Amino acid sequence: MSPSPTAPAAPAPHAAPHAALRAGAVPAQRTVDVTGAPGAARAPRALPAHVPAHVPAQVLAQVLEPLLEPVLEDDHHRGTGTALLLVEVAGCPGAAAAELERRMRSAVRAGDRWSSPVAGVHAVLLTGLRRSGAEGVVERAAEALLHALECWPHTAPGTGARVSVGASLAPARATTAAEAVRQAGAALAAARRAGGGCARIGTA
Repeated sequence: MSPSPTAPAAPAPHAAPHAALRAGAVPAQRTVDVTGAPGAARAPRALPAHVPAHVPAQVLAQVLEPLLEPVLEDDHHRGTGTALLLVEVAGCPGAAAAELERRMRSAVRAGDRWSSPVAGVHAVLLTGLRRSGAEGVVERAAEALLHALECWPHTAPGTGARVSVGASLAPARATTAAEAVRQAGAALAAARRAGGGCARIGTA
């Protein structure tokens, strides 16, 4: 599955898709925090053997940096922020790939850009974010993605599937496309090491 990035539609509010999450619909054991910060008290789970040891950094750079560069420049001129979320899904049946993508897309704005730089990894690009509230938007988007997949039989807890999310924020923490991709990749690796089922936001 290699969906091409879609042209952004008119920005829609982020708050609506995540209202149920803020109301407490998301299990308390999930964590969304800054890389390196302590999460909820739970022992890391061992990942199944088919989870890749790492996402190839050079592949992420080659695919995502050309996509990010004009977006970062545009957001810079508009005084808004950009977020890159990397979503890794390990253990999902290949036949369910189309439905997997549909569920993830439904969890965020219709105009957000998508790419699949590596098999099993999806990139979500959030643009036009208010800089003062960008981190909260990323946390809610990550929660929505995790929740959407946990409620799906193919990736629900107990199936052996693991969902991990790593994110970067520009310009708050990353000032270039290369930095944004590197930070999101490092955050994804941290979420994977924590056992999956969580998200991390990279630091500079």
